[in-house]
Amino acid sequence: MVRLAFISDTHTQHRKLTEALEKARADILVHSGDFTADDPSRKEMEIGEFANWCSMLRRKKIVKHVIVIAGNHDEFFDAHCPETKRCNDPGISERCRTALREAGVIYLQDSGCVVEGVAFWGTPWTGRWYDWGFQIDTAVQDEEIFGRIPSRTQANVAIDVLVTHGPPYGIRDTVKRGLHEERDEHAGSRALREAVDRVAPRIHAFGHIHPGYGMTVMPNGTLCINACSLNKPMNPPIVVELEK
Repeated sequence: MVRLAFISDTHTQHRKLTEALEKARADILVHSGDFTADDPSRKEMEIGEFANWCSMLRRKKIVKHVIVIAGNHDEFFDAHCPETKRCNDPGISERCRTALREAGVIYLQDSGCVVEGVAFWGTPWTGRWYDWGFQIDTAVQDEEIFGRIPSRTQANVAIDVLVTHGPPYGIRDTVKRGLHEERDEHAGSRALREAVDRVAPRIHAFGHIHPGYGMTVMPNGTLCINACSLNKPMNPPIVVELEK
C-alpha cells in the first residue's frame, strides 16, 4: 500500500498544514497548485519559501516524496503569461522550476512520473480569468490541452493519479454567480471531464474551486478529490491509500 496526502490552493499558508501532515504519515504529498498568493513583487520569494517547506517535509521524513503542479496564481511558471512577461526576466520560469527541483520536489507540467510504483500525470491549465498563468481561452484550446493527457505514461503504464489544478465539469466545481451570487454555475472543464472518462485514473486530484473541497466517485470509478486547503481553519489534507 502507498499512502497519499492531497492538498491544494494553500496560497502561502502551507506551514499551517505541517502538523496535520505529520499525523497523516503519508508516503507522497500531492499539491494541485496555487501555493503562491496575489502580489507579483513577492511571487519569487513565496516560491522559494514553499520550496524550503517541501524540503523540510522530506528532510524530517514527514513525507518521502512531494509532487507539485502549478496553478493559475503560480504564473511565474508560465513563461508566456502576461504577468511573467512584465517582469522582463526571461529566466524566471526556469529559475522557479529549478528552486523546486533543488528542494527535491517533483514538478509536473503536462508530464508524468512513477513514484513508489504509482503513475502520476500533472497539468496546470484552467479557464481564462484575468492575466494569471496557464489560461485556456477557447473550447478548441481546452480540447487540445486535455486531449493530450495520455491513457498510458511514457513508461507504458496506466495513469493511477491525474493531477490538475481545475476540476472536471460537474464534479465539485460549483461557484456562485450573478450580482448577488444568487445562482450556482459549473466552472469545470468539459474537455477535462471527457479526458477523465477516457483515461479513467484511479484518482483525479484538483483544487481551484475552494468551496468544492471533498471527494466524489465518478460513474467510471475514478475517485475525484478537490483538495483545496485554504479555509478558516485550513481544510485538512485528504489522505488515501492505494494498492500498488
